[in-house]
Amino acid sequence: MAISLVLSGLVKKRASIDGELHFLEKKVIQLKQELTTLDAAILIFEPEYNLKTIETKRKVGNNKFFNKGERSRTIMNVLRESAGTNLTAEEIALEVVGQRSLELESKEFKALINTLIDGLRDLKLKEVVRETSRVNNTPRSFLNIEL
Repeated sequence: MAISLVLSGLVKKRASIDGELHFLEKKVIQLKQELTTLDAAILIFEPEYNLKTIETKRKVGNNKFFNKGERSRTIMNVLRESAGTNLTAEEIALEVVGQRSLELESKEFKALINTLIDGLRDLKLKEVVRETSRVNNTPRSFLNIEL
């Protein structure tokens, strides 16, 4: 009996994913048709326009950990509370998990760390924080940050 329950659940999950895949395939076809229409409209106004020079605009998905503008504020609050101590992105993530009482699996925790690294990189570009060291000089290393 347990096998049939498991099998039933797997079949339902497969059917759900297959339905989502068909929906997204139709969406891709629709978007390609819209691009073709837009390309034709652009060429009507400017026949010599090189469509290959149009840069793709990156679409960013929703951040499941932070609302808009909240990531930077959270990072800055954690850094302020550290009283000038250098923190790695992993240490900041641990503090965020503690503050929000989150229960994250290993994969989700790594995703949180990557989100925080992106936020720290943005703050570094704005010269709000600065990097004090890098582990093994690799791009995915955790950053030590100070205000």
